Amino acid sequence: MSFIYNYIKKNKVTKSSFVVFFIFIFLATYFLYNAIYGKDGYQEYIGLKSEIKEKIYIHESLRNKKKSKESKVMKMRSQSLDIDLLDEEVKKNLGYIDDSEIMIYQEKRNK
Repeated sequence: MSFIYNYIKKNKVTKSSFVVFFIFIFLATYFLYNAIYGKDGYQEYIGLKSEIKEKIYIHESLRNKKKSKESKVMKMRSQSLDIDLLDEEVKKNLGYIDDSEIMIYQEKRNK
């Protein structure tokens, strides 16, 4: 505190300029803190940016799955029926097999 007192005495700082200076420092600190940590601050911006990247990845994944399903549906239409694909889907989804066939179930691995 003696540093502030000596500075005021040496430079003849008035009370009003001293108060204005500290108000300015307080406001600058307040706005800087809110710019970084506030509701619409920089940290919130970084969090939303990473969330957007995650949502875009999920969207692309779902779009690829949709294209795959659409392709399978197109191949199963009566105009362009792929018998092998139909047979494979029936076996996989419904479990129907011929008496002369053997079905081996393989566990899916998550990568």
